[in-house]
Amino acid sequence: MFSQGMDRPTIFDLYGGISSWTADGSEDLNMGFNIGTSILGKVHPMFALGFNGAFNRWTFDIPSGVDVDASLHFIELLGAVRVSTPVQNGVSGFGQFGMGMFLYSMYISFYGESDSDSENDLGMSISGGVTIRQFLLMISYKNVFVDQGEASYVGFSAGMHY
Repeated sequence: MFSQGMDRPTIFDLYGGISSWTADGSEDLNMGFNIGTSILGKVHPMFALGFNGAFNRWTFDIPSGVDVDASLHFIELLGAVRVSTPVQNGVSGFGQFGMGMFLYSMYISFYGESDSDSENDLGMSISGGVTIRQFLLMISYKNVFVDQGEASYVGFSAGMHY
């Protein structure tokens, strides 16, 4: 059995779930999905530093009968800080803050013609969750500091915690 004590100096999370766009234009995007991982090294039984990486994808809500396919993708590459509560009966809560690069791209295919665009910007992530032995439940808010407008979304994830 793995535990969150100092006897195991690393934390490894692997998760997936749904993503909901919260910025302007959210009515144009369907519910998306996310997959990701966190790899952190403990510097104290309740404090860890490391890396978080994730992939998010949404499709645009296009009326049926229209020959258009469009999707939006975000890749997160973030430094992360996690603060955890002490483990009691295999259960621990945590809060995590991350900051780093968000690489995003949009793809559109319109009546046989296709185009894509990509950019990267600095952004941040604030997450909270609970670990129940090797099971993880997490909610995350992401905000990307784009030049014009706003790019933000919320993720609800479940996965494995080691």
